[in-house]
Parts: sequence; structure tokens; C-alpha cells
Amino acid sequence: FLQEPDRKLTFRARAMLTITHRVHKVYEKVMPRVARQRRYGSYSANKQQNSGNAMRIGIDAHILNGKAQGSRTWLLNVLRAMGSIDRSNTYVIYSLSVAETQPLLSDAPFEHRSVGKRGAVSRLLVDLPLAAVRDRLDVLLVNYLGPPLSPCRQAVVIHDVLFESCPRMFPDRK
Repeated sequence: FLQEPDRKLTFRARAMLTITHRVHKVYEKVMPRVARQRRYGSYSANKQQNSGNAMRIGIDAHILNGKAQGSRTWLLNVLRAMGSIDRSNTYVIYSLSVAETQPLLSDAPFEHRSVGKRGAVSRLLVDLPLAAVRDRLDVLLVNYLGPPLSPCRQAVVIHDVLFESCPRMFPDRK
């Protein structure tokens, strides 16, 4: 979409592009090996460790900490179901508070990590990419926005886009 100058970008898209361009050089200094191997799926340590079919799946679960909402309920139910039916893959849950999240998923065999205590920008630009490298993830599941520069593949879940299709329903959104 960058090659279409007449196409109007939303504020979020412009902001993410700006952040991506500014953080690119810092990212290469912080994680030079990952930056050199940025082709998604080429992170060789993952392939050596997971030579079978098992995957290491990271899940950005920061929405589990805070007020109850639809996306929180959806993620909680998906995680509980996956924990009971899938024993071959390893799931790493990234939340704001491990002490708060772990009891919600006590029956499931998940690894829990704390990320994003410094805010959303830090979580997306620094914490999650570093965690993906540290935990040797094959894929990272995120809600709405993922790290613009990620060392692994991402699955981005967009629960709804009602604010884009019916902006009149969200008058205070600017």
C-alpha cells in the first residue's frame, strides 16, 4: 500500500510506518543477528531445536490483565481449549502480570512470561521481539498490532473493524 500515493492511510497506519522507520536502525544495533536473518521463518535456532513437528508459539496476552472485554474472553477461552487439546506444541504466554494470568490458566501447561510493563510502544517495539528471540519462538499470536520488526512469523487477530466501517458510531475517536 506504500506504492499508492493517492490511497489515504489511517492515523494508526501512518503512526506505525513512522515508528517502523525510526526504530529500524536501533533494532539492528540491539539485535544484529536477528536483523541479518530477518527473512521470516529463517531463524535457524528454532529449526535446530524443533526438528520435529512441535512448535514454540508465543501469545501476546496483555489483554488478560485489565477490564473484561470481548477480546479478553475470546483469548481466555481459546487458550483454555488449546491447553486441553494440544500437548505437542509449547505455548509461551506473555502478559503484564504473571501472578494475575497464571491462575486463569492453571489447568493448562503453559510457560508464563511478563512483558510490556513500560507500555504498549515498548511492548511492541522492544519487549516482544526480544522475548521471541530469547524464547526461540516459531510464531507469535498478537491482537490488532504486532511488532513491526519481528524475528518470527506472526498471526495477527483482528476481532472487529467496526470503528473503520462505521465511524459515526465512535464520535469521540479522532
